[in-house]
Amino acid sequence: MESSSVDSPTETLVCENCKAVNSATQKFCSRCSFPIGGTRDEQMIFRSNIAVRTRLLKESERGISTCKKLLYVLAAINLILGLVAGFMADDFSTMISSICLALLFLILTAWADRNPFGAILTAFMVYLTLNVVAIIDNPALLFQGLLFKIIFIVAFVGGIRSARQAGVHRAELEKLKGTGIGNP
Repeated sequence: MESSSVDSPTETLVCENCKAVNSATQKFCSRCSFPIGGTRDEQMIFRSNIAVRTRLLKESERGISTCKKLLYVLAAINLILGLVAGFMADDFSTMISSICLALLFLILTAWADRNPFGAILTAFMVYLTLNVVAIIDNPALLFQGLLFKIIFIVAFVGGIRSARQAGVHRAELEKLKGTGIGNP
């Protein structure tokens, strides 16, 4: 036989941050660690922590956006050079390979919306490989357009760093159940 015991109703608190229901005796929310039983100062520190991480995420996303613009520029350069080679120099194999590279950079740009780190890193590897192969084929190309090569490499490295940081900030915000993760 079952024995029933009469439990006294326990008081609960709804977390201001993530709306989870918690026991009134808890000092921190069981889902997001918001100090529900803490002082106003502790709650303000928690909220400012979310605000700082949201700002850092937005800065990282700006770096990703800059690198995506670089990918558009690379796609345009390949397309234009390919068309020039094909129609002016009757080099249709170069035209087709340049158009394929332009499409590849456009695909990587689109992929950067879903996986910025993977897309930017892949684009950087493609860019480096193309330049290394060209330099091996013609060593004089090492110094041709050197300033642009340096600018592109620096932009790629910044984009990779921004993409990695954005992933870290996004994960931290999701853990904190903050409001900076795509919902206003």
